[in-house]
Amino acid sequence: MAESDWIPLNREIIAPSAPADGAAWAVEMPSPYDVPSHVRSSYCHSTGVVRIDFRYIEAEKLVLLKLGRYGHAMVGKSSRRIWKIDFNIHQFHRDRKQMAAAVDESIESLPHSEAPNRAITLNALRDKSEALFAVAQ
Repeated sequence: MAESDWIPLNREIIAPSAPADGAAWAVEMPSPYDVPSHVRSSYCHSTGVVRIDFRYIEAEKLVLLKLGRYGHAMVGKSSRRIWKIDFNIHQFHRDRKQMAAAVDESIESLPHSEAPNRAITLNALRDKSEALFAVAQ
């Protein structure tokens, strides 16, 4: 099994704060507890599955959810943060563009996860996709 190191994520890229128009100050949104600090990936040659793990400030109980027709995800039971994604890449013949499109589609339709959490996950994957999918090469 090939595995990447933990890769630090830039909060301003994956979950930028946006002050309200005309506001004198801004509340930090989303909460630092909802934004992963790191991401890593691993690849199992025998199954063709890439696992992507996210690291958050605190742990919680997880729920296993079907992720489209390509894999599954582990989502926080209370927070609905996306903690892990297992994705079968064999059917894409390691074509990164096809994989990225399928991951986007699967995450967008993920049940039990709120839109801001899905957006943060997608931004992190898009920002670090080259390093994350390099383990499958």
